[in-house]
Amino acid sequence: MERFTYNDWKININVTMGDIDVFCCDEQRGYQIPEQIEKLEQKDEYVYVYVSGGDFYQFKFEEGNFLVGDKFDKDSIYLESFSCHVFGEEEKQPFATMISDGHDDYWSYFESKFEALEHFLLLSLHPEEGTYLFAYNEELGYEVIDSKCEEV
Repeated sequence: MERFTYNDWKININVTMGDIDVFCCDEQRGYQIPEQIEKLEQKDEYVYVYVSGGDFYQFKFEEGNFLVGDKFDKDSIYLESFSCHVFGEEEKQPFATMISDGHDDYWSYFESKFEALEHFLLLSLHPEEGTYLFAYNEELGYEVIDSKCEEV
């Protein structure tokens, strides 16, 4: 097990299994590297995981407890992002559990329109005044659905 630290961050890497655990603000997130890990390196707020074939994964510990994880090819050309997470944020309750009985039609509509979203937040539900549903996603920001289930 290899361990790296930077300010409040800690990262543990099991080179044999490809398991990576990142810790910050009493929160832990795990990642799996599918390729064989060849080399590890830390430069300040960056941790590099080099894999067979020359590609590498980059973990960057940014201000505000923000972790960015990207994969690059052997020529340092960006391939994909595998992590974009703020540690220590209050957990948001899944949207489906926040809608009371009798409002499943809103959930069905919402799920079909925004099935790719991971974090949902119902900010207000007032049947007599209309239902306002808010969905939160780090990539898309906030989307609002009004009482007629029309996108605003």
